[in-house]
Amino acid sequence: MTLIEEKLHQYAETCQPPAQLPIATIRDKFEQSRMRRNKRTIRLTASALILFALLSFILLTPQGKALAQTVIGLFTNAEKDVVSLREAGANHFLKPAIQGLSLEDASKTAGLAYSDLPLVPAGYQLDGRTYYLSGKILRTVYKYNPYNAGEMFIHDQSPNDIQPAIVGKSANVENFELAGYPIAYVEGAWVFTRPAGMMEWEGETNFHTYRWEEEGVIHNLSFVYDDSDSKSPAWLSEQIQKEIIEGALGLRTSFSPDVFLNRVADLETLEKLAGFKVMTPAYLPDGYALGRFAYDEKGGFVELHYSMDGSENDSIIILAGKPGSLGPELAVDDPDYSRILVEGDQAFYWAKIYPQDKMFATGLRFKLGGLDYIIRQVGEGIEVKLAQADLVKMAESMK
Repeated sequence: MTLIEEKLHQYAETCQPPAQLPIATIRDKFEQSRMRRNKRTIRLTASALILFALLSFILLTPQGKALAQTVIGLFTNAEKDVVSLREAGANHFLKPAIQGLSLEDASKTAGLAYSDLPLVPAGYQLDGRTYYLSGKILRTVYKYNPYNAGEMFIHDQSPNDIQPAIVGKSANVENFELAGYPIAYVEGAWVFTRPAGMMEWEGETNFHTYRWEEEGVIHNLSFVYDDSDSKSPAWLSEQIQKEIIEGALGLRTSFSPDVFLNRVADLETLEKLAGFKVMTPAYLPDGYALGRFAYDEKGGFVELHYSMDGSENDSIIILAGKPGSLGPELAVDDPDYSRILVEGDQAFYWAKIYPQDKMFATGLRFKLGGLDYIIRQVGEGIEVKLAQADLVKMAESMK
């Protein structure tokens, strides 16, 4: 045996094999490990359930829904063409709200100098105020009296430290100045949404919105129009809209003497503004009487309202204007219209029912004295209220 082999043999004799644990001890160790894993699994499961319950509760709230919509929008609207525009109340939850709060109390609560519009068109009056606590937004509504659908405008005021909002691609923001004050104009408006309880941009509605900032307050002035007919005139002209803003900025104390203040007092004034003689019907259906005149300076046509018992509901409206001012000529083969004769000349008649909206629309388009005329009625109900014979008789009696 060599020296190396002898040393290895001696080392092997001195080494003891590792002690073996009893079977019971191994079983206990395994059970303890399994219990630790089970406890960890239970804790993770409980945490997941608590987190799920918390998220479910949050998503049931308006804030949670809005947050979810925002997160989804980050992925679904990544390619959307948007324009940045600071909006009073955008991205602010509007609940809770206080109805009927005075201007003084709203200003004290917000710590800002809120104000009413000093220059309001004839026939319009303050309809009410709402103060939204979370966004410090004061909303004031002005309506025409008697009120008809859409004859109103809304004045929102809020702090200027709000975060930038996003306006959809349907919004074409135009910037201009009034006596050095920068004004932003956009077609569309921010509307209050339920159940989210916040302001959202709506670019497809008949709103015209102006925005300006003064003394730390953002002003939004939205003019709302009746959208029951695409040819409905803008009761407040663009000039009046801008003069309302000038009044708010302290640049004027009254409207221009030659401006059209929403309503024309008499037929003579209407014809002077329009530049042509307006024919009126000698025949009217029972109960109807002339209510008011209007002139759309942008479209260049006039409008006459005939109402029953002074009510704006189911009014008969006559539009008159130079060729092309009431829209393109109707095609003789258009299936939406019936061709009939009025005083021997071709005219177009229509009658439509909209069951889903519970609305009806009927009308007659014809020419008279080199002008285009439309007699129409749009109202509530699932049956046409103005007969074709009455429309024709009105047209034939016009002089």
